[in-house]
Amino acid sequence: AGVLQRRPIDLARIDAALDAQLHARWNTARLAALCHLSASQFHARFVELTGRTPADHVRGRRLDRAQQLLRTGLALDATALQVG
Repeated sequence: AGVLQRRPIDLARIDAALDAQLHARWNTARLAALCHLSASQFHARFVELTGRTPADHVRGRRLDRAQQLLRTGLALDATALQVG
């Protein structure tokens, strides 16, 4: 019997997808689909890889982007629309 390979999590791919649609509704199942994993497998491996939950990661990306946009002088309501 062969040994099952663990699918890697491509964090750069996940971040690119998030950044492209940061305003969209992101959940663990949607992120997991990017890696061809079940939501539970993805969650466990993501936490193992990053030390954060997927939800915390999404929230952090949104907050970072919001800070960048606000520093450019973009209005709060426009920033909120862009980052979700």
